[in-house]
Amino acid sequence: MKASLYLKKVTDRIVIPIAHGLIKLRISPDAVTLFGGIATALVSVLFLAQGEWLIGSIALFLVTSLDMVDGAMARILQRNSKWGAFLDSVIDRLSDGLIMGALVYYFYSVQNTLFLILMLWSLIAAEVTSYTRARAEALNFDGKVGIAERPERLAFLVWGPFLTSLGLTWMTSVMVWGLAIVSTITVLQRISYVNRQSRSV
Repeated sequence: MKASLYLKKVTDRIVIPIAHGLIKLRISPDAVTLFGGIATALVSVLFLAQGEWLIGSIALFLVTSLDMVDGAMARILQRNSKWGAFLDSVIDRLSDGLIMGALVYYFYSVQNTLFLILMLWSLIAAEVTSYTRARAEALNFDGKVGIAERPERLAFLVWGPFLTSLGLTWMTSVMVWGLAIVSTITVLQRISYVNRQSRSV
C-alpha cells in the first residue's frame, strides 16, 4: 500500500467521525470553513507573531486540520457546491497570508532581515502558485503541478516552529530556506508546464 493511501485511511478514521458529529449538531461545512479561517487568524496574531511557537504550531495544526473536516462534511452531505469550493479557496489564501505574514512580523521584531525577506518571498510565491493554477484553468490549461502545494507548505509552517520550540533551533533555517526554495520551484514548474501546453495547441 502506498504511503499516501495509508495516510489517507488513517486521516479518514479521525476526520470522518468528527464530520458526522458536526453534521448531527447541524453545523454546516461553510461554518466550519469560516471558523477555521478566524481561528487561523487568532493563532497567527496571538502566538506565531509573538514567538510563542510551541503552542502556536500545535494550534495551527489543529485549526488547519479543519480544512479536511469541511471537505468530508460536504462529501457526506453530497454537496458539490461551487460556492463552497470558492469560499474554501478564498479562506485558504487568507489563512496562508496570515500565517506567513505573522512570521514576517516575528522576524522583523527580532531584526532578522534575511529570514524576513525569505518569508516574505514565500508568502508572495504561495499566492502566485495559487494564481497560476486558477489562471491556467481559466484558459483551459492544466495548472496543477509542482512539488509544493498547500499541504507541503503547511508542513514547513507547522513542523518548523514546533521543532524549533523543542530546542532544534536549526529548524528555523530549514523552514525559511526550504519554504522559499520549494515555493520558487513550484511557481517555475507551473509557468513552464502551462507554456508547454500553450505551444502544443
